[in-house]
Amino acid sequence: MEPGHLAGILLVAAPSLFIFAACLPQLQTAWTGDQATCLATVAAHPRAWLVRHVCTTAAVVVTAAGLGLLSAQLAQPFAVAAAFAYAAGAAVWCVFEMYRLSVPPYLAQANSVPLPDWFLALQEWPGRLFAVYTLTAYLSLASFGVAILAGATLPPWSGWLALVFGLAGAVGLASSQPRIRGCVTF
Repeated sequence: MEPGHLAGILLVAAPSLFIFAACLPQLQTAWTGDQATCLATVAAHPRAWLVRHVCTTAAVVVTAAGLGLLSAQLAQPFAVAAAFAYAAGAAVWCVFEMYRLSVPPYLAQANSVPLPDWFLALQEWPGRLFAVYTLTAYLSLASFGVAILAGATLPPWSGWLALVFGLAGAVGLASSQPRIRGCVTF
């Protein structure tokens, strides 16, 4: 299989896996309720919690691989730099997910009421990790858009789509600065 085709397959498979994981119906109350509701959801559905976070992590890593292959196909220094930036952001996502796979399940199993001070002190941390990854991912995508527009490998509409989507996402994130606390990821 040619690297360009493999890049395309990976870049379609990864968001599909991410969307599947993000939409698991058992976990919807974890994203819409308060911390107590979130922890109760984690306690009630530990397997779904594990599947969700393993799948989103796999999706981010597969995206990094796809972007790496795409950067080789584009043969543009800007694309290579964007792939490296995304890979650095993917490492941050992995740290974010390791927190999500360890701290909320621990608290859910321990049934800690009131929440321990150490957890309250860490509430800002996953939100900041999420923001770093998301901003890096959006800016990397915008950079790929510029690299695609500068070359002749892919059609210009794909470059414009990546550029506009990446910039819109980055501006939206920077302007609202969502505060992500406790169990809430999005």
